Amino acid sequence: MAYSQVLFIKKEYRKIKEILTPFLEGEVKNYRIYTILGRALQELGGYEQAIFYYQKFISHEGVNYRILNSIGECYYALGNIEEALRAWEKSLEINPSQEEIQEKVQRLKKNKGN
Repeated sequence: MAYSQVLFIKKEYRKIKEILTPFLEGEVKNYRIYTILGRALQELGGYEQAIFYYQKFISHEGVNYRILNSIGECYYALGNIEEALRAWEKSLEINPSQEEIQEKVQRLKKNKGN
């Protein structure tokens, strides 16, 4: 896990996927692996896979506003505005003091109305 975090800092996202994927074959004991894989895949443009791993994390560890924000970013990149809004609104329910997310939600809702 520590090595994968170093790779993330170095922006070696493909290497992260390569070294962490084999750990998914057995029983996953450290669910943070899902967030790291999700982040790496998101950076690589693998948004659907990233969402899958983010949701796996949530199913084991519970809802996390940062993960919801990442899910929203992935859905937005995929052009799925409804799901992006849903993720960001849920994130704001948990932590309403996120100005950047508030602005994104307001902007998307305004654009939907036009």
